[in-house]
Amino acid sequence: PYTTLFRSRESTMAEPEPTWFEDMTKRVREVQRDEAGNLTTEAYLHVCEGNLKIFTIIFNGYVTAEVGRQIAAANENGQSIVRKDAETIGAAARTLVGLVKHQVAETGAAKLGTPGETSGTKSLLWLNRELTFICKLIRLLISGREASEAGYEAYETVIKPFHAWIVQKFVGNAVGYVPTIDQLLPLLGIGSREAGHALGAAFCDIMEPLTAEVLALLDAEGAHFQGTP
Repeated sequence: PYTTLFRSRESTMAEPEPTWFEDMTKRVREVQRDEAGNLTTEAYLHVCEGNLKIFTIIFNGYVTAEVGRQIAAANENGQSIVRKDAETIGAAARTLVGLVKHQVAETGAAKLGTPGETSGTKSLLWLNRELTFICKLIRLLISGREASEAGYEAYETVIKPFHAWIVQKFVGNAVGYVPTIDQLLPLLGIGSREAGHALGAAFCDIMEPLTAEVLALLDAEGAHFQGTP
């Protein structure tokens, strides 16, 4: 009876919260597709929602906190634009490719890509760049790269070419102050470097193909815009 009671109490204990890596890996693993294998818009936005949390963790210093807040706000705004456009378009926007095809056909890629223009298509591109940036940064950090070097390389490779000069200076300064892997892991609730490396690698391994798929989709539809937001 005592053993039964103990097990009963044990079974009612709350499961530990998943780490950010585990949560993101689960979100990607559970993405939904239509019968033709196309990513659904809502499933992809669910991944982007998970990414939102990391910006204020990566950019959490006195110098960098404002960058983290601004990127997080832009991320939320981008998701809102995608959802609003998808609702307006209707059934055709159930998948990412459907949404992008519709907007490119209706508005034209040249106008969609004009700096200052907003659209679900452009927002998808930037949301994907943000996912790619974070994934690249984590991959570099767990490979042993110095934090400042990892921050600069991830930014310069993924996002800097598409930022205006003044934004390059603002964000480029901040990425030099990203946490080291040993500073980052406790912020993510991970107790050891070994566990962190394993979870980080699993996250990158599953995220990289997804972001590559979305970029290829945008590229194929003429929506891989090279200009500034």
